[in-house]
Amino acid sequence: MLKVSLKGALTGCLMLATAASLPLGQAMARDLTIQVWAGGSNVADAYRVDAITMAADILERESAIRGEELNITVETKYDFDGWGGFKQAVTLAAEANNAPHIVVTGHEDIAPWSQSGLIRPIEDYVDFDSWPLSDLFENLIEISSYEGVIYGVPQDAESRPFFGWIPHLKAIGYSDADIRDMPGKVQRGEYTLEDVLNDAKKIQ
Repeated sequence: MLKVSLKGALTGCLMLATAASLPLGQAMARDLTIQVWAGGSNVADAYRVDAITMAADILERESAIRGEELNITVETKYDFDGWGGFKQAVTLAAEANNAPHIVVTGHEDIAPWSQSGLIRPIEDYVDFDSWPLSDLFENLIEISSYEGVIYGVPQDAESRPFFGWIPHLKAIGYSDADIRDMPGKVQRGEYTLEDVLNDAKKIQ
């Protein structure tokens, strides 16, 4: 899943809105409203928009520490008629100049939506050289980009189960003891996603 900017990413919108902040000691209240739409069609998909609400809350707290009053209202929608209904709604809203600020969608939408002008490069709004964006897997950045331009921020690497086919693991040098110890190595952090990828390449 990707967070793709239509009118600007969350951080980008907020950074742009506060760029003309007053000098220290002249705090001014700022009220912002951000619309976020996500693909999916049931309550189990709510986390895709809830994450933006959480980020807004953190930004409000950080602003308060600096003596600034920032009030962010996050308007969310995820109860579309499946992925097809969501994508049609995004396209029609963008064509009517009424698109949400952020959409959470799949990387397959980046090429057509960026070329048709429906989305903007998210790299124009956030700094990918600074943590935590600088710590993303390079391959996730690649699928979030089109023609060398980054359009989306990967939501996650989607934690899913991996299955090791024992004969194939043995064929690349694993012993029965190694295979039995695999769960323990994973829990101890001694066998990581990087190791999974390396072993997959060996098996191929």
